[in-house]
Amino acid sequence: MALAKKAAAYDLDLMRDMKIAQERFGAGLGKQIGDFLALRASGGGLSFGEYLYFGLFSHPHTDYSAYMGDNRARAAFYVANNLADWNDAEDKLNFADAISAAGLPTPHIRAVAHPERVAQGAAPLKTKDALAGFLGQCALPVFGKPIRASHGDGAVNILSRERKTLMLDGADAVLIDDLAEEIWTFAEDDGFLFQGTIRPHADIAAITGGRLATARLLVLAGPDGPTVRHGVMRLPAGENRVDNYRRAGNLAAPIDIESGVLGAARRGVGVALEILAAHPDTGAAIEGVLLPDFTAAKALACKAAGVYPNIRIQSWDVALSDHGPTLLEVNPGGNFNILQLASGRGVFDPDFRKFLEWCVNANPSAKKNPKAFKEAKKLLKLK
Repeated sequence: MALAKKAAAYDLDLMRDMKIAQERFGAGLGKQIGDFLALRASGGGLSFGEYLYFGLFSHPHTDYSAYMGDNRARAAFYVANNLADWNDAEDKLNFADAISAAGLPTPHIRAVAHPERVAQGAAPLKTKDALAGFLGQCALPVFGKPIRASHGDGAVNILSRERKTLMLDGADAVLIDDLAEEIWTFAEDDGFLFQGTIRPHADIAAITGGRLATARLLVLAGPDGPTVRHGVMRLPAGENRVDNYRRAGNLAAPIDIESGVLGAARRGVGVALEILAAHPDTGAAIEGVLLPDFTAAKALACKAAGVYPNIRIQSWDVALSDHGPTLLEVNPGGNFNILQLASGRGVFDPDFRKFLEWCVNANPSAKKNPKAFKEAKKLLKLK
């Protein structure tokens, strides 16, 4: 398979991980039961699986109320965001059109493979033969990805061509017709787009061995305008060519939002979580590194937030490239897990709660379903 494989689910096994928590971390069965009772009492809606996933057996009970699991995250999105606007934001083709129209930096779309969908200035590849023709003559390198996939699934970075063979990032070689066949399974469904390959800033390349890495920035668009509240740097490692944390071996390092300095990186989840001061492949330091162009990256994410005024919780993926910060995607439904895993603390602090209290009145669409609205407020402990 030439395209990036579907990211596997995290390796979680309740019985196994409960035993490891006892043996390795001294969290006996009685403690785990007591912890979970305290977790239930905190009212945040976290499951026992999330207790293990976040490694809460190593945290005091006072930390529990600040963690956001899947239930509380969905409640926050429901209260803050107009759900009708999600599709445009999650559709990578519509996203690129909107960001380009706003005059903000994002990779130029060179071609779109789909029976019907097109993009201005991009080559329309409406058949598999047209797709193969494009792959056989387009300028390289070029990066491609499905229009509606996540976790880096289906992505490909084509570096060079020799007759009917393409060389891919990662030293893989594939026949043009075989790659076209594989891509067309995505193209005939929701579509597949091609963009110019982005190269990382030299400081980032030195850490990752030349691979692109992105900053995930959580923007809250509140009454005083958008602000970046949390950030994490996602770093590819091992055999991975894309930086999504779901891919085993990849790293996530917390970013100090004020200074742009990285903390120690994390790898894995739960009982398998590791803390690394340096990149395992290159040996380059991570902890204490000042990110290049980070002030500009924050300003760019805040400016881009205005493109989606009815989505007030936005997770932006910003590439720190050799041409400056570049917007790759926005995730209106992006969960908070990676932020909490990387930092070792929950994001549901008093400021976040205050922001959501404002959203209760600022987002009338949430009140259209009174039952769902009431349940969301209960999980978030809002009035």
